[in-house]
Amino acid sequence: MKSILYASNSTVEFLPTQLEALETEAYESNLILGISGYLYFEDSTFIQYIEGPDRALDELFARISADQRHRIIRSVVEEKISGRRFASWYEDRQYTRYFSRPRNS
Repeated sequence: MKSILYASNSTVEFLPTQLEALETEAYESNLILGISGYLYFEDSTFIQYIEGPDRALDELFARISADQRHRIIRSVVEEKISGRRFASWYEDRQYTRYFSRPRNS
């Protein structure tokens, strides 16, 4: 199991409804893949922490990196972990003036 923390800048404008759709898509996909994490968005900048099985996380990060809606500006940390920091958060997010709580497992 490992984790990745990165920052990126959006290349398109994200409306609140688009951010909610992104969160829903990520939640459903991550639940199936066993990936948990946290997404923060403000002023066109994303900061995301994701954790899960090595192979699933590598595949997810490759898809994230290829997504044309944003450009990765820095991959801050990639490390092996012994346990999850966000065990029940299959994708949660915080946006400016918007906060949501972890989902129940």
